[in-house]
Amino acid sequence: MLRILIAGLPASLGTWLANQLPGVTVEVAFSGQEALDMLRADGARLLVLDGAVEDPAAGAVVRRIRADERLAELPVLYTMEMDASTVKEADLRRLVTELHVDELLFQPVDRSELLRAVSRLVQVAPAERPAAPPDSAEGAQERLSYALAQVWKRARGPVLDRIAVLERAAQAVAGGGLTEPMRETARREAHRLAGALGTFGLGEGSVHARELEHLLGAPVPRGQAGRMAELAARLKADVHARAAETAEPAPPPAAPAAPNAPPVLWITTPDGGLAAGVAGEVRALGLRAVLDAEMEDGTLRPDAVFLDLRSRGEGEAEWDAFARAGRRAPGVPVLAYTDRDALLDRVRALKMGARTILHPPLSPGFVGESLQRMLPVPGAARQTILTVDDDPAVTGSLRAILEAQHFTIHTLNDPLRFWTELRAVKPDLLVLDIDMPHLNGIELCRVVRSDPEWRHVPVVFLTARSDADTVYRVFAAGADDFLNKPVVGPELVSRIRNRLERRPA
Repeated sequence: MLRILIAGLPASLGTWLANQLPGVTVEVAFSGQEALDMLRADGARLLVLDGAVEDPAAGAVVRRIRADERLAELPVLYTMEMDASTVKEADLRRLVTELHVDELLFQPVDRSELLRAVSRLVQVAPAERPAAPPDSAEGAQERLSYALAQVWKRARGPVLDRIAVLERAAQAVAGGGLTEPMRETARREAHRLAGALGTFGLGEGSVHARELEHLLGAPVPRGQAGRMAELAARLKADVHARAAETAEPAPPPAAPAAPNAPPVLWITTPDGGLAAGVAGEVRALGLRAVLDAEMEDGTLRPDAVFLDLRSRGEGEAEWDAFARAGRRAPGVPVLAYTDRDALLDRVRALKMGARTILHPPLSPGFVGESLQRMLPVPGAARQTILTVDDDPAVTGSLRAILEAQHFTIHTLNDPLRFWTELRAVKPDLLVLDIDMPHLNGIELCRVVRSDPEWRHVPVVFLTARSDADTVYRVFAAGADDFLNKPVVGPELVSRIRNRLERRPA
């Protein structure tokens, strides 16, 4: 049984974590010394340590762990208050560089972020959750997961065909008959698999495919045939296991249909004049403005929140108000209006859901401008994205992820048709793969940047490579950003929205 120890945090949090992680035991310590004694007696796979723990203090606990030969490599997830009056940037740097803390989370701890961090550090996937209400953020995620499962059902046949190419290449290596064209074909198929499999939950498959791509990057010695065959067999087993899991996925509840309903901004402030001004501004855009009284019955879910933090009192009162808004509207972007301007306050606000931080005096029109970048304003055209990748599995997954975020998506699998498609689609942003047959993404980006009509279109690269040479080539060609495959939906959406928000008008 895999064991996690949490120290200085509520026992209820340990119970919740244990329920989320199958095969994991979570034990709780209430002092620094108790945590050290438990670790020395029974060990653990991970320590989740709160900075407020005492007897001894958290910093001393981590120092003693790092000085103990048996515990020196123990991963530590450290939670801490984000109070700019007591926590300095130097403290954060010391935790990472001197005490080798693996991950930092700020209080109040977001449980979903905690679960992600713990899952990553102990390499255990969370248990499946019951279906969420269709109009919640969790419900939207379930619909996306279902859409990706449908893409996977179409993609797994071609994926198995690619694995068959790798199996034949391994056989050819064993017989001393791997020709240069066969090697290059197999290398390309391994590259495609490395980029696509992780998007469908096959992270180990991506690792195996990347190793095969590396092996096939040069003439393969006969002695590597066994390793190639082993990796190909693992890939096939992973794909068949995944196919069994998603053979007949049940569709999640549909989101409530309200095609003509305008987006809703919840304005929460004790300042009546400010509320009236913001409400008038957003109504002029065709959005609906609601105040605290309209939110009391709990039936309305806003699309964004304007949260006035200026008059919430001293200390933690501001952050308590932020947390309440987050519980009432989970996952919804927040415009935080605050007097606080320290770096650590900004970090904390962003971790709690702020998309924009506003400071007094509030310039006329700025709230409306910020909302136009966040929400689909009635009557405005959807932003259009053109994705170019020779792998239909990748473009299919991109469509599923981005259409759920109210973008119009055009996909292209043949880079030789790029210029015609670019002029026909007129995209607001391009997503390009690097390695494609005949014409790679680097060349496509150069073509875009050389033309006055298109040179300002943001370009985001997706690549299975992260070496320094690839990064240099991407930005030298004029790219705005790049992400590593496999695609992670929330990160992709954030990067794309950030680029679109910064695009010149």
